[in-house]
Amino acid sequence: MDKKSALQILDSANAELQGKMKNLVWCDSEQKNISIAVPESYEFSEADAASRSITKKRFSSVSELACGERNSFLVPPDQTDEDLKNYLSVCDMLPPKFKCFPSMQMVSNPNLDSDESEIEVGRLIPFSGGSVDFSLGEGLLNFLYADFEAACNTDKLTFGEERETVPTQFESEAEQKVFDYLCLAETVKHFRPVIHSSLYTMLFPPFLKKRTKKELSAYLAYLKALQSRLMKLIAFVFDEDYYPSVLKNLSANQRYGLYCRANNCTARYEYQYIFDYPELGQNPLSNYFSPSQFIDLENEQYENDGLRDFCINHRILQEDLKSISALTYEPLTRFQCSCIEDILMFELWEMLTKSVRFRKCKRCGRHFIMKGNYDTNYCDRVAEGETRNCQELAAQENYKKKMADNAAIPLYQKYYKRYAARVRVHQIKEPDFKKWKYQAMTKRDECTDGKITLTEFEEWLEASFPNRKKKN
Repeated sequence: MDKKSALQILDSANAELQGKMKNLVWCDSEQKNISIAVPESYEFSEADAASRSITKKRFSSVSELACGERNSFLVPPDQTDEDLKNYLSVCDMLPPKFKCFPSMQMVSNPNLDSDESEIEVGRLIPFSGGSVDFSLGEGLLNFLYADFEAACNTDKLTFGEERETVPTQFESEAEQKVFDYLCLAETVKHFRPVIHSSLYTMLFPPFLKKRTKKELSAYLAYLKALQSRLMKLIAFVFDEDYYPSVLKNLSANQRYGLYCRANNCTARYEYQYIFDYPELGQNPLSNYFSPSQFIDLENEQYENDGLRDFCINHRILQEDLKSISALTYEPLTRFQCSCIEDILMFELWEMLTKSVRFRKCKRCGRHFIMKGNYDTNYCDRVAEGETRNCQELAAQENYKKKMADNAAIPLYQKYYKRYAARVRVHQIKEPDFKKWKYQAMTKRDECTDGKITLTEFEEWLEASFPNRKKKN
């Protein structure tokens, strides 16, 4: 039996919990950014195209299998239904208060010829058919600190009824596509607060068949176990306070190797390398129908006989020829990730190879990304209920502590107030006071640095201006 990877939770793949998204990922070595492209495979347009290629009877059977009822809102051809719009409204873009991290950039559907309303319709997850870019390491932290349990404690969750599901053999890829879409759509509708709790649960959502409390509990347990395993791995590999006497002189790569050895897991993780022209994936109908089903190529109007012969012999539309000729068609090579574990391992590995480090904030206790040569022990995260980040709050707290521990400062303030009062009653001239202030601050800093004692500083302050003579 093969060893598990460092983050593997389940003994074998589980598409219901882990998802089927097959997103493409890559890393910009210079900018140290990670990018994720989500295919259009599970958009409504793709599922609708698939449903049009099967009979209404088979569609009804697949719908009943996925939803537990025949009244599904993915409609067959030539049928309109107001319920379809209502159903799709639960699968819209980002929730109003969604906040992932400041550097995240979202790119909508890449098909620039699409009408804006068409791009938004039926989008199950915010990045379907688009891409997202962010700094290397932020995806890990976003998932690590997501509060999935809080998302489960909301009245916005709904549940399906317990029912028996009979395994079935789908007659075509189109039936499988419709079934998957309906399972995903129902999962998003019932458990959207949980799926929207982190970036990676949105990009790799589960495909739950029943949407019951039992299935949600299993999914929650999976996410929390993955968070726990990720926390242990990050602490072992990056935390400078984790067994410093043993791990201090080891690099992050060495610490990762040691973690794998200590936990009897493999450091190896395999990905599929994808070579593709993304522009070819913009017409979902072409996956299920050939052009000849819509257009009689022989009776089309062509500019010349050569174009006519070419299109007929190769069964291609002249519109396709024109559109392809207008595009650059630069090949893209990317890695394929199919579940949250895949993307977490990919991001961790890129951090190790690009020398990106985490450090634990000494104020809030959360890990943060070390950027460039800027050495700090505090993160720039603004905690809930605060208006300033940990760096600013720590600076203020350290200053107050320094003031409280430095006896020279209250002593200086005591004499400053005494002599300032004399200035106001014209017992000390303003220019003399300004000169004294500069000298007193210099002496104060010398006392703070240990160059003179507190007694010496006080004697100098006392002798700076002669005490006024008391009246007899």
